[in-house]
Amino acid sequence: MAALQRKLTASEETVAKLRRQLLELATDANRKHNEQQNQLQGVEALIDVVKREYDEFLKVQQLENMEYRNTRQVESDRLKRMYDETIIDQHEDRRKMIYEYQGLLYGLQAQFEEYRTTAEFLFNVEVTKLEEELTSQAMRYEQEIMWVHAVAEKRDTRRQPPSLFYFIFIFAAGRSLTSLAYYTVTSRYIIQAKDRFYSDLMVGKDAKIMSLIEGSDLQSLMQKHE
Repeated sequence: MAALQRKLTASEETVAKLRRQLLELATDANRKHNEQQNQLQGVEALIDVVKREYDEFLKVQQLENMEYRNTRQVESDRLKRMYDETIIDQHEDRRKMIYEYQGLLYGLQAQFEEYRTTAEFLFNVEVTKLEEELTSQAMRYEQEIMWVHAVAEKRDTRRQPPSLFYFIFIFAAGRSLTSLAYYTVTSRYIIQAKDRFYSDLMVGKDAKIMSLIEGSDLQSLMQKHE
């Protein structure tokens, strides 16, 4: 009986010991659970804070990006509008310049045609006068030659010695023929010189017009023309 009592006491002590150990384990587990719970709550709070900050940052970034895109779009539209206006202005200026250039060119061509017509008219007038004078002198010289031949034949028919007047007239006729040949050659050279002068004048006028068209400042040229 005493042995059983001792065993019971030992068993109760063992149970009490195990109960204490179990309580300690439960307490420790509860403490660890509470610590982990607190850590979890802290992590969740940190995650919430980070998430809120991230959401705020994302919203701010989206707003900034939207504002930047709007600003860039407005700037792009402004630059495109300026570019289109510049292109239109350039085309308009070029069109006006072309019209002014064409007007100037037509004016120069008209002046050149007027100058050439006047030069041709004056040249033709001079040539006509020269031809008329040459024709008149040639007719006079031909009449003088025919008269000399007639006088010579008449004297040969009469078989009379030539008089002093005959020799003087023959000498004068010879000088007239020489003058006619000289005047004919001189007139030919004068006509050739006038042709060359007129040709050089036309070439110089064409070169001057081309230099005005190709090498001059168009704006200053138009101002001078006006």
